[in-house]
Amino acid sequence: MNSDTIAAVTTALDNAIAKVAEEQFDGLGKEITDQQTAERIVCALRSLAGLQGGIMPEYDEWVSLFYSLWYQPTQINLAYTLVLQIPEDKNPLLTGNDDLHLIDFACGALAMKFGLALAAADIWQKHSFFPRITVVSKDESVSMKSIGDKIWRQFVNGLEKNPKLHNLQRVCRKMLVNSPADCPTTRWLTALHVAYSKNNKAVKNALDCIVKIEKPDVVLITSHPGSVSYAFSPNASGSNEYTCNAGVLSDETGEPLQLHGEFEVTSAFRQNLYDTKIRRGHDLSPLLDDSDDDSFARKYLTAHSTSWTTPWFKANYYIYTKR
Repeated sequence: MNSDTIAAVTTALDNAIAKVAEEQFDGLGKEITDQQTAERIVCALRSLAGLQGGIMPEYDEWVSLFYSLWYQPTQINLAYTLVLQIPEDKNPLLTGNDDLHLIDFACGALAMKFGLALAAADIWQKHSFFPRITVVSKDESVSMKSIGDKIWRQFVNGLEKNPKLHNLQRVCRKMLVNSPADCPTTRWLTALHVAYSKNNKAVKNALDCIVKIEKPDVVLITSHPGSVSYAFSPNASGSNEYTCNAGVLSDETGEPLQLHGEFEVTSAFRQNLYDTKIRRGHDLSPLLDDSDDDSFARKYLTAHSTSWTTPWFKANYYIYTKR
């Protein structure tokens, strides 16, 4: 993707995230006090901070909202980068052969769907084709899927404002959702950052079941570096049906992510939340009487801009391809 296109996509996604976040926040804060609002912001941020240590939060509406303001662009970047690494013989985006049927397990806020669309449009721009794409998104968190759907709709609608992104808009509008796979079809199973000790057995059982039934041609797994021991492998049972290409994505110590740039509107929204809901609410909330809470919220919301790569990002990936 060239720099002009990256800049246009960044602007469109930035506006979509900020717009949805503003509407979501207004809805959540409508019937609670300023004190309660400040407390819930800090609690949500504390919950998300655990992700840096590989600890899975409970994704309620508040946590999902702040996840989208901070982690969503990086997860989309992760998905986009890895889709382009899937070998050509298993990648209809690169060949135009077969349809593509994606099962996105623990889809969260639909980062894989976004990343797949960006990759498909990027390749279409170069080769003038893209396959019929079907996406099945699975997640237990209604809140995460809901905010992902809202950002997706806002994003796709906003693409028409920039002629450079018309191909991307066409790809997004042509992607099918929850449709049955037709033959011949290349099947992918993806699970981005679903490696946690908390639900390891349940995730393994669910993914084993999908592999057994769907027989995917590609299984794409990512994890936080501290959670690699919990990362799913379709070969764990000893079948050895898949070859594995593993690596580390990091701008500093591994392979770099493909997209770069800052989300200025989203960053401004986060700054405004601190200024109007935390700093102003400091004297209202017993929770915020602890200066550590104020300092933590200020740092989380204002120290770094939202960008395509969160500071100190690092992820392990495993691309399993069927023999």
